[in-house]
Amino acid sequence: MSLRNVQKDAHAYHWSLRLLSCLGEMAAGETNAALLALGNAESIANGTRFPDQGLLFANERWRAFYHCHADEAAHPDEHGHFHIFTDVGDRQWAHVAALAIDGYGQPLHWFTVNRWVTGGAWFETARFRALASEAFDDDKEALAGRWLYAMLMLYQADLLDLLNRRDARIRECCGSAGSESTFDRRDIHLLSKCDVDLETKLGMHVCVQSRCS
Repeated sequence: MSLRNVQKDAHAYHWSLRLLSCLGEMAAGETNAALLALGNAESIANGTRFPDQGLLFANERWRAFYHCHADEAAHPDEHGHFHIFTDVGDRQWAHVAALAIDGYGQPLHWFTVNRWVTGGAWFETARFRALASEAFDDDKEALAGRWLYAMLMLYQADLLDLLNRRDARIRECCGSAGSESTFDRRDIHLLSKCDVDLETKLGMHVCVQSRCS
């Protein structure tokens, strides 16, 4: 096995354990990331963001909010989704990906959207490797933030592919018009999607590392 593969396996094993730790805390508290984001909300209005100011995590380099709204392209089991952003400088937040959540608080799939959907700066895919290599690990952070960050780190390779397919879709749509005009096209919404099978993902990485230990 190459050194690079060993490093990848160690990374996946670490974040599998971190995610399992978060899930254990959530199980003990009979909660999940969506419920933590919703807080004590008595009702969930269509499109309302939770929490109000967003959830900051990973040393405030990342930000997310959860909301629910009707969408013809949504998974039939989707309750809502997290929109996840990163700081690209001077508190300019760029949308990286969204994570759809079912009615039991479990992740369904990652997806990316066109810029008009969330506004803000456009996230350049080349930045993702650098951000993922600056892994931040702190048990003092909010549980929902730790869970989201562990998901981002564990799905690093999948998200890179997701972003590359997002960029390919933009190139396909813009033609000679240029990407700036494509970013504002309301007929282009969902750009790429990646299913989540968390049980398989966790089992694969934890079992592989256990056999190697």
